Amino acid sequence: MSMTMSSALPDNKAAGVALVLGVLLSFLAVLFLPGGTLIDPADQTDFPAAVAALADNANISHATTLLFILALLLEAYGLLALFRLADMDGSVATAALRFGLVGVVFSMGLYIVELGTWHMVVHTLTHGLGGSVGQADLEDFAVVIFAMGGAVHFAFLAIASLASIFLGFGLVSRFAELNIYKLASYGMIFVGAAGLLNLIVVQHIHDIDLNLIALISNVLLTIGAICYFIFGVGMYFGRSAFASGEASG
Repeated sequence: MSMTMSSALPDNKAAGVALVLGVLLSFLAVLFLPGGTLIDPADQTDFPAAVAALADNANISHATTLLFILALLLEAYGLLALFRLADMDGSVATAALRFGLVGVVFSMGLYIVELGTWHMVVHTLTHGLGGSVGQADLEDFAVVIFAMGGAVHFAFLAIASLASIFLGFGLVSRFAELNIYKLASYGMIFVGAAGLLNLIVVQHIHDIDLNLIALISNVLLTIGAICYFIFGVGMYFGRSAFASGEASG
């Protein structure tokens, strides 16, 4: 990696803080997102119900989605520091780490696009689209926009799952002995593999319970976020495996 590229990356301590803070803010955003756990819980596979929950709590919806976007940006910023570990040494683990980081950060960008569709859903139902569009048409448009966000979410899941496998594989080799950071790296491999399997199931088995699939997906995303939190802690406290060119016991 060139000195120019390396100097553009955040230092490990700042990156660790960003990663930990991003994970905590994402949990907070999900907790208070309308249609989720606390505020107007709705079946997320019932698009009209999910849209109604967002629109009925417009201010909270805008605030939580913005908070979620900030959280994802912080997580991406923190993960970028790990590019220092991806030196051009030609090893399979290094190539896997580099590929995984690119994929994960790109998938976060897709998630932000999905969150943007939620903003548009709320905007459509609270401000309209101008002209003579009636309320019934606005509700139909909002559901279509929400469904488009769902399509983006499928792309996010596919890329994030595949990238997580490579990211975990690239980090595992940096730990000589089993510790919480190596376990978190294995956790990323598990999250990625299970996420891909879950995605394949929902695509090819049409009579399966979608709520179960969504629950599994949410659990896997939570495990992945916990792994990021652990990485952030390790980066903040200067674990040697998160420093370029070093491995940790």
